[in-house]
Amino acid sequence: RLVGLSPHDGAIRWEHPLVFEPSGVSPTSLVIGNRLICSTQDTGTMSLTIPVGNESDVPTLQWWKQDLSSYFSTGSVDANGLAFIVTNQLMPLPRADVRCLEIESGEEKWIAQGIGYFHVGIIRLADGKLLTLNDAGTVALSEPQEKELVQLATGKACGGTFSNPVLSDGYLYV
Repeated sequence: RLVGLSPHDGAIRWEHPLVFEPSGVSPTSLVIGNRLICSTQDTGTMSLTIPVGNESDVPTLQWWKQDLSSYFSTGSVDANGLAFIVTNQLMPLPRADVRCLEIESGEEKWIAQGIGYFHVGIIRLADGKLLTLNDAGTVALSEPQEKELVQLATGKACGGTFSNPVLSDGYLYV
């Protein structure tokens, strides 16, 4: 389930049920204003409007894409109302894709297939470009455009990893 907790005492303020996840997934939800976007392997990707102020309110489901599932990769959002979500498929071969969705409607704008096998970590840079680190240890700088993700540069940064990259003081940590 998804829960909203009080920062003062840890009390549950609201909750929303999810499908039981026996495989144990842990993607980080994305929060944009009072909107929360969550992806899991069994539930797919959903967008909720989370209650603000009134503790008796419950989240409202805005849209749900059951076929857009993810294991543990964390996406990103931009200021133009777009979310970059990592989704996975297992058959015929494992593949991690990056999908661009409109935050408001859930409409898919484009898909970049095969960015990784099981995992892709995404950082949105100040200029709108995306920095990705896949499970093979490859870092890529890409530019999201209206109908596609254009890859600008790539480089092998490390061995295999399931971690997200981190930017700090002009340094990229992988």
